[in-house]
Amino acid sequence: MSLVTVPIDVKDITSVVCDFDFIEVYRAETKWGAYVKITDDNSHIELCESDEFYEYNDKNGSEYHWYKWKYVATNGTESIFSKPVQAYTPNITYCRFDDVKRLLRSRNYEGTIRFSDSYKNLRKDDDSQNVKLAAISLSQEYSGTEPFTLTFLTDTTFKLEVGEESQLSLRNLGQGNITTDFIANNYSIRINKDDWFGIPVANDKILFDTDSHMSINDTIQFIRDAEILVDVILEENIGYLEAKERELRFTRATIPKSVSAATARFAAFLIYTTIYKEQEITGLPRNINDITTALTQREDDLSSWAKQAMRYLTGYIKKYTEFFNPESGEAIQTAPRWISEDLLFDGKGVVGVGKGLRKPDRDTFFSRANMSYDGLLDYDLLFPGYDAAFGKRTITTEDDTGYY
Repeated sequence: MSLVTVPIDVKDITSVVCDFDFIEVYRAETKWGAYVKITDDNSHIELCESDEFYEYNDKNGSEYHWYKWKYVATNGTESIFSKPVQAYTPNITYCRFDDVKRLLRSRNYEGTIRFSDSYKNLRKDDDSQNVKLAAISLSQEYSGTEPFTLTFLTDTTFKLEVGEESQLSLRNLGQGNITTDFIANNYSIRINKDDWFGIPVANDKILFDTDSHMSINDTIQFIRDAEILVDVILEENIGYLEAKERELRFTRATIPKSVSAATARFAAFLIYTTIYKEQEITGLPRNINDITTALTQREDDLSSWAKQAMRYLTGYIKKYTEFFNPESGEAIQTAPRWISEDLLFDGKGVVGVGKGLRKPDRDTFFSRANMSYDGLLDYDLLFPGYDAAFGKRTITTEDDTGYY
């Protein structure tokens, strides 16, 4: 089997690390099946207070498997299971799949986007008596809106078909037995043996309808397209010293929150407009900034995702072109904006001490990050003869300048 990556998002990491020390990962054939621990003392994931996102690489897993995890303490204390998730191949980096789904659910449209795991009306037919199926699992590669019929041949064996018999589109997806896990011959449907209830008889039927616009695998590719779009926009506007032609500029551990938010919104825009064929832009320009401008100037509410994404990126770009070095994160080497070529004051200040207020040496202060403001303002100018260290007047006579 192929290598897959399980994304693990730890909510409230500060509280979790107070009670637990590591993460144990579990795997099942189907979403509601029996989960078996696949990590041990050598492979479990150590928790770290500074990390909210973790990944587990399962060399024996596939995108069809489902995963849960628990937090475990060294004394044996365990948390409850996480919600079930599927691994992704390839994985996404700049945002989470759940972030994109949340945006797509938030639109006030009748056509909310649904993905591979969406189905409805799981039920027995009117003539069936004492049989029930709790759940099914659909492949991440599947998308479509089709009727499925599961018909019992005996009290334990069944066949699965998809399509409308009246329209001569019925296709057989294989036969199974309620005592074992079932996998359709095209790998689109999986049924866990533990999800059967009741006592079926021959000719009993279970019906359900798939209800998805796009496969999860295709969705992941659209999110990766959005990641590349974000990288291109950043690289065209920020003077990065290191060229990255094949890999992304950030990792999951280093992705800035504004770039993550922008990626999720571009992905939501690309997915929705692709499904509903609203992506065409008349006279598409060549320059990437002009393209994103064209996206944000569409005359409809859909453009709000692209507009929000550009606002997030604009703020990030401004930060790393005016204030900080994008490679090192250090402040850009520029002198303070208020430095003047002329002395601000010509007063002598305190005899034997120097001018009370003086211009900093331009050669000394070259970065906002390491500037020292010591000595820019002397108490002796504001309070003549006042010693800041001892809190008392040290000079009691006036010189010819008018200062004590």
